[in-house]
Amino acid sequence: MLQYISYFTFLLFGVLIVFILYIAYLYLTTVIKLNKALRKSQLPAELVNFPIYISTIEECLSVKGRVNAFTEAGCNNTSFELHLTANDLNCLRNKGSIPDRQSLKRPEYYEIKQNNIIERRVVFPWTFNRHGCINETKSIKFVVVNDSITERNTTIAQHDQEIFPNKRKVINYPLIHSKLLLQIFNFFNSSGQEKQNLLNVINNIKNIEITSDEIILYI
Repeated sequence: MLQYISYFTFLLFGVLIVFILYIAYLYLTTVIKLNKALRKSQLPAELVNFPIYISTIEECLSVKGRVNAFTEAGCNNTSFELHLTANDLNCLRNKGSIPDRQSLKRPEYYEIKQNNIIERRVVFPWTFNRHGCINETKSIKFVVVNDSITERNTTIAQHDQEIFPNKRKVINYPLIHSKLLLQIFNFFNSSGQEKQNLLNVINNIKNIEITSDEIILYI
């Protein structure tokens, strides 16, 4: 009996090793193919056609100043409104830099349309499809679910092809798991008590409104 268990364990381990090596092979070949194209200045279509927002350090500091004022008000239990346009969201994403298309491994771009935030993103490299990348467009809005504000994230297009409404993937995230809000408040570059303070502020947001040209956070 023990002999059969040992044999099965060895076989399972071997299959796992082969699978890991196969994934590594796919990843490396995708990276090599992408780098070869970049050396020839042949950007993949997903990057060539991807919109880029060019911001400045001054603009970024200005937007961050408003975000910091909102955070401070939240920590002090003071009412405050934070108004952010699509340009502000893109500025916070780019951190005041001028993006280089050849170095964009995970570009994102935001628009505000029909009272929804439209997020476009590309992820390079991605080995599990013929495109070698993820290229998708999502619609983001905030709704109330069980008396709590929730981010509703809907994938509406992939590789520039619209997804039929009945086949769209919809995911609801609690506010403290909203990637958009965590990005606005620079959560991923914070640490320690600062992270906890930001989560408290996000959790205490009373309302989120998306108009035709901006998102408004109320605390």
